[in-house]
Amino acid sequence: KLNRLCLAAGREAARFGVPETLPEAEALLADVAAHNARWNDRFAALTPPRQERERYARLLGLFEKDERLLARMLSALRQRDFVEYYAVGERLESVGARESDLLADIGAADCTYAPLASY
Repeated sequence: KLNRLCLAAGREAARFGVPETLPEAEALLADVAAHNARWNDRFAALTPPRQERERYARLLGLFEKDERLLARMLSALRQRDFVEYYAVGERLESVGARESDLLADIGAADCTYAPLASY
């Protein structure tokens, strides 16, 4: 189930374009944040196998953190605070890498992390 969920999320994310202006970047980041929250909610609705409950719980904690970080990035972008934007982006990259590691540990080979820089 988890791999199917990740593949569907990846197909949806592949449709994001590349912004050329700051307003387009704001709109894109808002779309990315909404996409992320929606798929995090779908993951949270899964019933984890008994042996993976602890890892799932850690993932849910990381998902909450990445949603907060995306919101902070969007706020910084809207305020044109690029120092904050990039600092928060680095933290988000770190959280995403930890999510990927946990997903790999669970056996979700199709749940690869897409760095924000790829958008």
